[in-house]
Amino acid sequence: MNGIPIVVAVALVLGIGVVYWSKKRAWKAVYRRPELTEQASDQYALLQDQGIRCRMRSVPIRTHMNAGVAMQGGAEAVETMTVIEIHRNDLDAAQRLLEERVQGQYEFMFEAS
Repeated sequence: MNGIPIVVAVALVLGIGVVYWSKKRAWKAVYRRPELTEQASDQYALLQDQGIRCRMRSVPIRTHMNAGVAMQGGAEAVETMTVIEIHRNDLDAAQRLLEERVQGQYEFMFEAS
């Protein structure tokens, strides 16, 4: 009887892990750059307007802390990268839309992963 709570806890942790993993795999990064270009912003807006599931995130880039700053107790400087992701089920539709509307001059990379 004492093992039941442990089994339930392990099952709960595994269930949370599966949900997290499946949600993370549902999105494909098609744009990763330190800055968002005007062209990429326009193309992202076009995808959204046409009902393509996409999202834009700002992801921190790991930077090395200066040894002098660390000794003084200062904070690490953090740079960010702009990432645009498209839902995996909408990748083909997004690529077709951009090829039609932007004549192949889109900034997003749709290579297979």
